[in-house]
Amino acid sequence: VLVLLKGCSTGVRFTEVSQDKPVFHKPIRVLLDSGKDLISLTFSSSKIIYIDNKRTASLKKGDKLFITYVNKKVTAKLGNRILSGNSIEIFTADKKDLVSFQNKKYRGILRLIAVNNRLSVINELPLEDYIKGVVPMEMGVAASEKRYEALKAFTIAARTYAVMNLKTRNTFDVFSDVRDQVYGGAGSERVLTNKAVNETKNLILRHNQTNATVFYHASCGGSTEDVGNVFSRGNIPYLKEINDGNPPNC
Repeated sequence: VLVLLKGCSTGVRFTEVSQDKPVFHKPIRVLLDSGKDLISLTFSSSKIIYIDNKRTASLKKGDKLFITYVNKKVTAKLGNRILSGNSIEIFTADKKDLVSFQNKKYRGILRLIAVNNRLSVINELPLEDYIKGVVPMEMGVAASEKRYEALKAFTIAARTYAVMNLKTRNTFDVFSDVRDQVYGGAGSERVLTNKAVNETKNLILRHNQTNATVFYHASCGGSTEDVGNVFSRGNIPYLKEINDGNPPNC
């Protein structure tokens, strides 16, 4: 059963509130990196820094930011200035701009926090924008228009998986690698995969009035397995062992 997620205003990327800070609708928190003692960022365009939800500094092209964890605070050095707080958020000055980390570009914002006295980098962005960075990494565009309906079906599965993991962890929702779904950010987006995301906008899978539990794989080897034999999810009636044809189609 396909249902529409209510309240997802993803057509507009963010709305304006006090001090022009973006507030995303249906955001997802993607962990990009963790366990760092020092993070160095160089900016190729104007950015705005918020510390503990307060607008603190503006950055211009070429500025460098060195971030560490000192005296139980996330601390950033910007030239001669020292900025510190529980979290540091980096926003784009231009709504159409992107944020960058480790030579990759991302929609939304970057949030730097401390977990177990080490730095973590989180990309927070609207759910639909996140899915645009997942689909080309997990399924890709090799199928082209010939298998476009399969691409849309996969997009719904990936979106359902994301919704399934919202708010299940304290500081983030999903890893950016194979521990959840591989996420490449805005730089991985393609015209065809974005089209599939837009045409299935807000659609997820449901079962008996409840959001479905979904998993997917690169190859099933000809047969799937009961979910309870792989994950501690108990008995799920729609995740049972099935054969996938002879020869297998997967």
